[in-house]
Amino acid sequence: MTETVLGLPGVVFWLWFSTFFYAIVIIFFLRLFRKEKNELMYALFAFLAGMAVFHVFLGAGFYWNNLFLIHLGIFAALTGAAYTLKFPLSFFSEPKRKSLFYLALAMAWLIVAWLLIFPHTTEIMLWIALSYMIVVSGGIAGISIIWKGFQQKETWAKIKGIGGGAGIVV
Repeated sequence: MTETVLGLPGVVFWLWFSTFFYAIVIIFFLRLFRKEKNELMYALFAFLAGMAVFHVFLGAGFYWNNLFLIHLGIFAALTGAAYTLKFPLSFFSEPKRKSLFYLALAMAWLIVAWLLIFPHTTEIMLWIALSYMIVVSGGIAGISIIWKGFQQKETWAKIKGIGGGAGIVV
């Protein structure tokens, strides 16, 4: 028998419950984002938004047993993951930055297109999507944000960099 919480399958409940917290963080983050628009803030916002939409659609896909909704969630997650690269790519020259960003975004969208075209299990689909997110968001973006946070002189900048990067890595 599957676990249910408040009448929902356990997995769906917990996905939507986490979405609630992502939404709260996004609401608080919007004020900061409006004040300070830079590549770090874009990366953090992209991560939060991508994960929130991912969890909504993943939960909906599981609840209604609809593979297309899961694909939409993965599209949001991989797009958000690609956008987290905006911060580490800001250390490159403008032409290289744009090329690398569009390459990462194209890879994300090609993964989604591949998943839409070829038959696969849900486990394989989630494994591929999570692998991309772990490498791009957690590995490249998150670690570079932490690294840059340690280099900051001001305490508030260190906290923002280390805390934001750790949030993405974890």
